[in-house]
Amino acid sequence: MNCTEVQDLAAALIDHESLGPRELAAVEAHLLTCPHCRYEYEMDRLTSRIVRTRVPIVQTPNDTYQSILSAIEED
Repeated sequence: MNCTEVQDLAAALIDHESLGPRELAAVEAHLLTCPHCRYEYEMDRLTSRIVRTRVPIVQTPNDTYQSILSAIEED
């Protein structure tokens, strides 16, 4: 598995998406041997944790949501 593949799968891990056992094992093995990917993974994980714990979730008003959907449908 190359660095690009690992970085994509590592992002899925950080987002709490499940990986298959083979993918998970391949990512973990790569992270053990590649300092660059390990560093990127740790920084992304830390950033994600900071955002989840410090940025409030804001509910989008329904009319705004509907306006966005209408604009998308028009394109």
